[in-house]
Amino acid sequence: MANILVDIFEQRKIQLENEKSELSEEMLAAQLQKCSFDTGGVFADALINRKIGSSGVALIAEIKKASPSKSVIREDFNAAGIAKEYQNAQVSAISVLTEEKYFLGSGRYLSDTHDVVGDAASGALGGIPLLRKDFIFCEYQLDSAKVLGASAVLLIAAMLSEQSFAALYSHARAVGLDVLAEVHNEAELYKILPARPTVVGINNRDLTTFKVDLSVTDRLARRIRENLPSETIIVSESGITARDDIKRVRDAGADAVLVGETLMRSDNIAAAVSELFGD
Repeated sequence: MANILVDIFEQRKIQLENEKSELSEEMLAAQLQKCSFDTGGVFADALINRKIGSSGVALIAEIKKASPSKSVIREDFNAAGIAKEYQNAQVSAISVLTEEKYFLGSGRYLSDTHDVVGDAASGALGGIPLLRKDFIFCEYQLDSAKVLGASAVLLIAAMLSEQSFAALYSHARAVGLDVLAEVHNEAELYKILPARPTVVGINNRDLTTFKVDLSVTDRLARRIRENLPSETIIVSESGITARDDIKRVRDAGADAVLVGETLMRSDNIAAAVSELFGD
């Protein structure tokens, strides 16, 4: 596990204990029982059916205040307001950071976003599926994501064993969540293969050096096509800053892109989406 992931993992365990002090496992279980478990698939469906502009790819637009490599990205941060802008820009899905220490995220941002964009799983008009982007290592976090309104969760292969990944993947699907299975290299890809994930994210950022290299998508997309069914959805993450970047990863085999910083730094999100994806 990269050093930054070790640090984040330790801090995330502290955040988890704070979350449990506010909402016990028993209370969470009671809230979870009120949720529908048969809604899995809306996130994956959106990445297939909601392509943006003339790009031929789907957009997962990210709500992110800060990052370990760039510190604070957006000072005038309002998750609900950003969510509304994303909805008006007709993005395919929205990713919400909920890690508190390094990304200045919050579970509240996820629930606030859900309140704005509606419940895509129920077929609500204008509903957009939400991804909980966090450092997930236990079932409590998955159940919490469901209760907060997520349609999908991120599972990072770099911080999980093959057995842990498979167990968390199975639990997520059991409670009606899609999974974005994130890999950075071949070793991590082979770790997730036994779970047969429907959606695989390729992170172009080296978590040790923070260097971004789109050739990671070039290389790993081929490996995914060789080892998983043809209908597997590939998402290229990190380093997408221009229309040429989108064309490159699309030509490499990506079905969708996840874009955060470029949109978060924009004063006009709709214009930024149009600039990236075409009319």
